Amino acid sequence: MPTNDDIQSGLWSIFYDYDRNVLRGPQILVTGRTSRHMITWLAILLTLTLPCLYIWLRRMVLAIIHATLRETPPDGEEDREPGVRKTLAMYLSLPGDEENPLKSIKKIGEKAGRPPSRHGPIALPDEDGHNGELANEEPPPTSDIWPNFREDLNTTGRAFLSGVPGYRKKRETLALWLSILFFMVLFVGGIYATVRYSDIADDSVVCTSSQKAGAWKSNPDSPDFLLGDRFVIDEDRQRRVWAYKDACYNGDQSDLSCETFYRTLIPSTSEVNISCPFDGDICLYGKFGAYRRTTGLLDSNILGINAPASKIFHFRKTMDCSPLRMDSPYITPGGPPVFPNQYLYDYGPQLIGDFTDPNTYRNPMEWKPDFDDITPYTLWPVVYVPGAPARSNFYPLREVTAGNKVVTLFFISTAGEYFHVLESHDPIFPAHKSIPYRFQPDKRSLFWYNNSTRAGVLGCVDSHEICPDSTGKGCWGPFDIQRAFDEKFQDDLARRRAFYLLIVALEDFYAWKVVQYPQASVLDATRRARRFVGIRLHPEQWKIEVDGIFNATLAAMQIRIFDYARGTYRSHENVIDSTPSSLKGASNLNAGIEISKMFKFRNSAYQNVSAIGFWAIIAVCIILFVGSRRFSTSERRKELIERTNEGGYHDQLWAWILWKACIVVEFRELGMCVFNTIIWLAVKIMIACSFVKRRWNSYANLSDETSSSIDHLGDDISGHPQSNGDAGDGAHDDF
Repeated sequence: MPTNDDIQSGLWSIFYDYDRNVLRGPQILVTGRTSRHMITWLAILLTLTLPCLYIWLRRMVLAIIHATLRETPPDGEEDREPGVRKTLAMYLSLPGDEENPLKSIKKIGEKAGRPPSRHGPIALPDEDGHNGELANEEPPPTSDIWPNFREDLNTTGRAFLSGVPGYRKKRETLALWLSILFFMVLFVGGIYATVRYSDIADDSVVCTSSQKAGAWKSNPDSPDFLLGDRFVIDEDRQRRVWAYKDACYNGDQSDLSCETFYRTLIPSTSEVNISCPFDGDICLYGKFGAYRRTTGLLDSNILGINAPASKIFHFRKTMDCSPLRMDSPYITPGGPPVFPNQYLYDYGPQLIGDFTDPNTYRNPMEWKPDFDDITPYTLWPVVYVPGAPARSNFYPLREVTAGNKVVTLFFISTAGEYFHVLESHDPIFPAHKSIPYRFQPDKRSLFWYNNSTRAGVLGCVDSHEICPDSTGKGCWGPFDIQRAFDEKFQDDLARRRAFYLLIVALEDFYAWKVVQYPQASVLDATRRARRFVGIRLHPEQWKIEVDGIFNATLAAMQIRIFDYARGTYRSHENVIDSTPSSLKGASNLNAGIEISKMFKFRNSAYQNVSAIGFWAIIAVCIILFVGSRRFSTSERRKELIERTNEGGYHDQLWAWILWKACIVVEFRELGMCVFNTIIWLAVKIMIACSFVKRRWNSYANLSDETSSSIDHLGDDISGHPQSNGDAGDGAHDDF
C-alpha cells in the first residue's frame, strides 16, 4: 500500500468519514491521477452496459403489456403464439351474455363472409401443439362460432385477435405510452447516469498517521533550554493564525491555504446590545451596549475530528466585548514625578515578571515630532486568567472581573496625525478635530483627526464549554474540562481521544493569545492607513476589530489541532510531547500517533472515491450484463435441436463457456507464447551463428594476409625469394 507524507492511499485503502451518511461514509483514498483513471473506466463500463439496460427495459415493457392483457409474457418469438391461444381460450370460455367479446368475433366473421357455425365445442391447440378441448363442459353458443375457427386460430391467431376493436385500442394505447416511457427512461436515465457517476469522487479529505504527531511544547527542563525557546512556537503560530484568518475568514477563500482544513472556517454569529459582561458598571454604553460573537453549539467534526456520532462532542465558544469607561478614576493625566506627561490607566495592577506596576498601562500625552518613525496605531493587551496567576499579567479591579471567565483589555491609541475622510465617533478610533487641506490650488477638502494620544480601552470576556451531546446540557466550562477528562469516559478510549483532541483545539483560547506578538499590526484600522491621508473607517470600527480578533481565535483552533496531528513543531529544539500516556492503546505506537489517525484534513493531491458507489456501479453493470443474457435450459436446447438440428450444450452451459473462454484460451495463448519464444530463440541463434561465422572468416583472412606479409618481409631481408619450401631448400643446397 503506497504511502506519501504519512498518508495511506490505494485502491484498498479505505477510511470511514463519519460526517457523511452510511452509504457515503466508506471512502477509497487514491491520488488524483488514479481517481481520474477509475472514473474513466467506470464511464466505459457504463457505456458498454447501456445495451444490456435496453434489453432489461424492453422485457419490462413487454411484461407490463402482457400482464395488462392477461397473457403469459413471451420469452422469445417461438413462445408468443401459445400465449395468444391461451388468451383466446379464456375469452371463448366466458358466458354468452351481452358483455361477451365473442359477439365482436361473430361480427368480424360475418364481415369476412363466413357463416356462423352450428357445430359443437371447439378444439383448441394446447401449448404442445396437440388438439385439446376447452375446459368448459358447456360449449359456448354455437351461433357465435364458425367452422373455420380452429384453422384461423392456428394460422392467424395474433392477427385475428388484433382485429377485436376493444383489444386493439387497448393494446395500441398501452403500447404507445409504455414505449414513450421506455424511451424517456432509457434516454434520460443514460444521461443522468453519465452525469452523476462522477459524483463518487467529490472530495479530497485524508486521514493521517504522522510519526511526528504530538503536543510538542518547549521543555524548560532541557539542559540546553533558552528563555527564547518559550516564545518561538507561540510567535510562529500567531503569525500563521493571522495569515489564515486574513486569507480565509475575510477574503473570498480563493487562496490555496483555504483548502487545508476539513472545513474552511468555523461558522459564528453576532449579537448586539447584549448585557455588559463585566461584574461592575464599567461598560461605556451602560448595562446593554456590549457586542457578542459566538459559534453556538457546534459538532466537533467541524474541526476535523473524525469520530462516530456516539463518540463526538459539541462545543461553544463566545467572546463579549465593550468599550470601557475612560473617565476618572480609570484614566488620569500626569502622575508621579517619575512618569510626567503621561496618561495613567488604572483598571488593576500590572504584573511585569516579579515587579508589580500599580497602573495597568501608561502612554505619553504628546506625539513624537517625527511622523515617519511611528505607526498609525499602537496596541497593548493585558490578560487575567482566573485561578492561573502564571498565565495572567494583571489583576483587575472588582468591577473589571467577569466571574470565572478570562478578561482581556486592549489599549489602542493613535500615535500621530492620521486624517480621516469622515468624522469618527468611535470611542476607540475617534476623529473629532477638523482640518482643511488643499491638494490642488482649486480644490479644498476637509479632514478629521484625533488630537489626543489617550488610548481607547476595549474590554473582552472569553469563555467556552464542551458538551457531551447535542442537547447542550451537562457541559463543562474552561476550568472544569480537565477534571472531566480525568474522570469521565475511562472505559471508552476512542471517546477520550476525541475529547482530548477538542481540548487541544481550545487550549489558550482567549483573545490575548492571538495578539500577544503581532499587536497593532493585525488591526483592520492599521491596515487601512495609507501614510497620513485618507483613512476610511467603519462608524463602529471597534466591532470590526472584535470580529477580526474572534475570527483569529477560531483560526487558532483549527491550526492548533492541525499542528498536533501533523507534528508541525516536532523538529524544533528542546521540545517535549505532553500527550497523556493514558491515551496509549494496545499497540506499540505512541499515543500521539494513534490519536492523529482521528484527524482529517484536505490534501489536493488526493481524491476520495465512494467505496460503496464504486463497487456498486461495477456490481450493477455485471448484474445487468448477466441478467440480459438468455440462460440455456434443457427444454430450450431440446427445442433448438428439433428446429435447427444444432445447439444442445450440456446443462453446465456457463461452466462450458468459462472453460472455453478462459482455460482453453489461456492454454492456446500459452502455446502461442511458447511457440513464439522458440521461434525467437531460433532466430537469435541463427543470427548469432552468422555473426560468429563472419567474425571467424574475417579473422582467417587477416591471418593469411599477415603470414604473406611476413614471408615478403623475409624475402626483402635475405634478398632471395622464398616462393615455397622446395625453392628454399634448393637455394640452400646451392649455397
